[in-house]
Amino acid sequence: MSVVIPHFEAPELLRDALSSVESQTYDHIKCIVVDDCSDCDIRSVVDEYANTRLKIHEKNQGAAATRNTGISLAEGEYIAFLDVDDTWDNRKIEAQVAIFEKNNENVGLVYSGFEQVFPDKVSITHDPVYRGNIYKKELEKDRIHPTSTVMVRNDVLEEVGGFNENLPARQDYELWLRVTEKYSVDVVDQILVTKIERKDNISNDYTRRIEGDLLVLEFVQKKINDHQISWILRRKIVSYHHYLIGRDYDLLGDRNKSLRHIIQSLLLYPLRVETWGMVLILLLGINRKGRVFRQIKRLIGQ
Repeated sequence: MSVVIPHFEAPELLRDALSSVESQTYDHIKCIVVDDCSDCDIRSVVDEYANTRLKIHEKNQGAAATRNTGISLAEGEYIAFLDVDDTWDNRKIEAQVAIFEKNNENVGLVYSGFEQVFPDKVSITHDPVYRGNIYKKELEKDRIHPTSTVMVRNDVLEEVGGFNENLPARQDYELWLRVTEKYSVDVVDQILVTKIERKDNISNDYTRRIEGDLLVLEFVQKKINDHQISWILRRKIVSYHHYLIGRDYDLLGDRNKSLRHIIQSLLLYPLRVETWGMVLILLLGINRKGRVFRQIKRLIGQ
């Protein structure tokens, strides 16, 4: 199997990521580091690790293209992705391969739980819940965990394609939609990934996230028109995506646009607790980026 690590301007983090691959209890791993035209030279770091190949982009192409380059160089039945600022438990690959090998050919993707660690050291754990044919659930909300938790069959990616390079963000969610449309998923019911949230992480670039949110909403609306989905589920699906856009506008600091999408979400489906929570946050002016808010989320398990 192959591991794909996209890298851009983070040599101080790369060694920890590579060490967590090297420490895996599963033996047959090829690691591919794809550098997206960084100013720094990481050859000396990569050379410290056996069975590790470095590919360098001559110009910056973005995270999706960087992962796709890794996919094109991958060998073996399975591909796992590891972001450079994340690390794995040493049992992760072995556990996921075992899940694939005990299942039938319809399982295309296996993911695990993860611990999310913020710059202020507050951490939140996320257990894997959804397995089986989850496509309709995935249309409503991303049920699959971040890229570093995922292992996909190589032939599945050959069939559905890689990451969408036209999206500024949310590329992982859009790919999981294409996978779950055709294949079932399974989980390793353990916390096997530590995900470090850096301040300059793309997931914290809310302008790009919103651009991705809006494009994903268009994609989802097309998909629900292509499938036999009930009227109420259609409303729930579109409602959630408006909630998500409203949530990201709040984090961007544009509360007027945030409120507009939150109201649209409520009009479509007024029974979602999270949406009413956003109404309360907007009315009270609560800072969702603050430590107190994250502590509350950790305590209630969100």
